[in-house]
Amino acid sequence: RKHGSAAWEEQKRKKAKYEEEDRKRKERRLKEEQELKNQPQIQEVTEEEAKRIEDEEKAKKAVATSSKDTAATNGDNKDDKEEEEDEADKGKIKPNDRNGADLGKYNWGQTLQEIELRVPLGGAYKARDLTVGIEKKHLKVGIKGQPLIIDGDFPKEVKLEECTLCLENKKTLLINLEKVNQME
Repeated sequence: RKHGSAAWEEQKRKKAKYEEEDRKRKERRLKEEQELKNQPQIQEVTEEEAKRIEDEEKAKKAVATSSKDTAATNGDNKDDKEEEEDEADKGKIKPNDRNGADLGKYNWGQTLQEIELRVPLGGAYKARDLTVGIEKKHLKVGIKGQPLIIDGDFPKEVKLEECTLCLENKKTLLINLEKVNQME
């Protein structure tokens, strides 16, 4: 019983941590949506206004390039390196704190030994309402009567007998998968 209570406490801490991450993710999405709404709208301008706006933009660019030139002459090339890295990383998803990714329909993390997927279901469901199919190199997750949430292949094989599912608060499906090759 002593160890069982410790396990319950650990599970509660993890659950609170993931709920906090989900809350922060939702706040971030709301903030991004607000920023998109607040972006300037397209407006028609006259030829004179367009010329004035173009001149202002050119002046801003000239000031920015002159400040970069002075920074480069001072031996400060950090900005150039950061810009090169940013261009190389364009189109790539940045990993989350669990060495995985936060995607639109689910998020995942991994260690050398296992993969943990969290699939928010968007409502309260029971296990019998879900369809989950795990194969060595393929995963299907969905709600009965609705399109699949996940239908994709794994890059490497997983151990089927070591896979576990857990429905948290009837709202999030937690899937633990153990890797066959535990060094990848």
